[in-house]
Amino acid sequence: MEKKYFILPVLLFVVVIGTYLYTKKPTTVEQGINSNDTIQNSGNNTPDEAASDKNSYQNNLSLEIVSPKDGTTVSTSSVNLTGKTNPDADVFINNKQLKADASGNFSSTVSLDEGQNSIIVVVNDNNGNSAEKQVNIILESTQ
Repeated sequence: MEKKYFILPVLLFVVVIGTYLYTKKPTTVEQGINSNDTIQNSGNNTPDEAASDKNSYQNNLSLEIVSPKDGTTVSTSSVNLTGKTNPDADVFINNKQLKADASGNFSSTVSLDEGQNSIIVVVNDNNGNSAEKQVNIILESTQ
C-alpha cells in the first residue's frame, strides 16, 4: 500500500512538469529576435548556415581596427588608433566615448604604458547591436 501513495505524487509531478514544458513557448538565445522578425533563407542552407544567416540579420554592425595592427611594437608613449564601423555609431576606446563620422570612420589618441597594452574598442548602434575588438600594443622602454 505504501508504494501506491509514493508513486501517485511522483506521477502527478511528472505530468505537471511535462505539461508545463510542452506548452512553454520556445525562447531564443539571441537578443532582439522575436516572433515578428522574418529571416530570409533560400532553403538550400544547412541548419548551421541558416543560424549564421539569422546572426548576420540580427547584428550587421561591423568593426575594423585599421591601425595599429595587433602585436605592434612602438617606441612612443601614445598611438593614434583608427578604425571603421557603421556610420554614426557610438564608439568606446578603453571607455573613452566618441562617435563615428558619416562614413563610419573614427580615430583617437591612446596613451600607452611601458610593456603590453590592451586597447578595447566597443561600438554600439541605435538598434542595440554591439561589436567589440581588442588590439595589443607593446611600448618599448622609452629610456
